[in-house]
Amino acid sequence: MTTSPRLIKTNPRFAPGRAQFLAGHWSKPDGEGHYMLLADPAHRLRGPTLYRLDEVMAIWHKVSAKMLHVEAANSPTLAQIAGDIPFGEFKARFEAFPHWHEKIIEEARHMVHHD
Repeated sequence: MTTSPRLIKTNPRFAPGRAQFLAGHWSKPDGEGHYMLLADPAHRLRGPTLYRLDEVMAIWHKVSAKMLHVEAANSPTLAQIAGDIPFGEFKARFEAFPHWHEKIIEEARHMVHHD
């Protein structure tokens, strides 16, 4: 399978057997000797609705459930989403949730559940 080397490249701590197992479950042969991910590429697109930060934060403020945000210390994802907004300012938005807690997983990368 050609996807397990990709998994190991993006996470060198991945054991080859584990990478092979995961590759077999998140990809399929493409008929041309390669593999394609079973993910919908549209998950990376922004939604078509107008995003008004003040409205979103007002809604977040009404969430009564406890919120736990788990983030990998070595993931660039939130910084990429923040774009031109200073990262600290971007993350401060989450404080709109009344019961917001964050746990940073050191040594982890984007797919923290792998680590």
